[in-house]
Amino acid sequence: MSRNCRFAKAIAWSGAGYVVHDLESHNGSALDGARLGTAPRPLADGRPVENPAWKELSCAGCHENVAREWARTTHATAWLDPRYQEELADRRKPEACHNCHIPEPLSGVEPGTKPAAPTANGPMQLNVELQEGTFDIKPGEPNGRVQVEGRFSEALYELTQRTETENGTLRTTIRFRSKAPMWARMLAGIGNDDNNRPKLTLLIPLAVPIDLSLNVSMGESRIDLGGLTLNDLALDLSTGNHEVDFRQPVVDGVTRLRLSARMGNVRVENLGNARAKSVDASGSMGNLTADLGGDWRPGSEAELSFTQSMGEIRVNVPNSVRLQADVRDAEGKIRNIGPDADETKDPKAPVIKVRVSTSMGEGRVTRY
Repeated sequence: MSRNCRFAKAIAWSGAGYVVHDLESHNGSALDGARLGTAPRPLADGRPVENPAWKELSCAGCHENVAREWARTTHATAWLDPRYQEELADRRKPEACHNCHIPEPLSGVEPGTKPAAPTANGPMQLNVELQEGTFDIKPGEPNGRVQVEGRFSEALYELTQRTETENGTLRTTIRFRSKAPMWARMLAGIGNDDNNRPKLTLLIPLAVPIDLSLNVSMGESRIDLGGLTLNDLALDLSTGNHEVDFRQPVVDGVTRLRLSARMGNVRVENLGNARAKSVDASGSMGNLTADLGGDWRPGSEAELSFTQSMGEIRVNVPNSVRLQADVRDAEGKIRNIGPDADETKDPKAPVIKVRVSTSMGEGRVTRY
């Protein structure tokens, strides 16, 4: 029977882009100073020498390749550097750790010093594909890192990450998917036993400009994108129950938001906090509910389009905005929705233009 592995991965910004760390979460610590002793002298060109004590680490029993790779990096000696220890103690300056805490040393930079700030053209391109499991996506700390942590069977699933730079733009792709056939996953109890089901948490850093493409399928997800700095946002949610929330306003607002929902139930809360100028949402073979509450910008205008086939769509609109809406059924008949009696009379209130189109289903726009 395959074993479940608890893990954590962090994608940290270095001078060359974002790089992945494997962070142990088993019993015992990878940073076992009593066993590692004194760090060996580096090579003439500054590269670290493999610390031979890695074989004694508790993590090496299950992760020999990872432990050996770690022993050849500045991770293996960072904790011995007094300047690093001093900087690490100052939790107000997390960037001070970057020089040591990346898998490869920064050429020409003395250990313990801060690297130059990275430069990139435009926002980071973050593409995430998650398949078959229970997924939590939410804001992380404002430290420039994308982190993935959780539990899954390494024999049945794989987690991969790739970072590349194109025309000065950083592009990171994270994929979690099955690598075993369905019959093998069924024999392992996946889908029947919640304890065997993969559970992952994705932490997206605050204060980092990001174009986000998020694809979640064959599972359940709870997604909170509030407070992030998002420019372009694409959500593809299918085959399961998915909850999307913007608990805090998105910094500077989303320029364009696209949502695709298929074969499942999708609920979006506080869409006003996304502050999107344009929303294009489509659904099929399921139910889609969107709440337009939140902190819309005063005096702003937004156009929202909702299209649904073979299912129900509900759009709930607060009376704190001025609404212009029409609902079109499968026969093309248009039902205009005028201002509610309780709608705000403030001329500076945001104007929200909503179009709902349905086929083989029902569309509703409700005020509250």
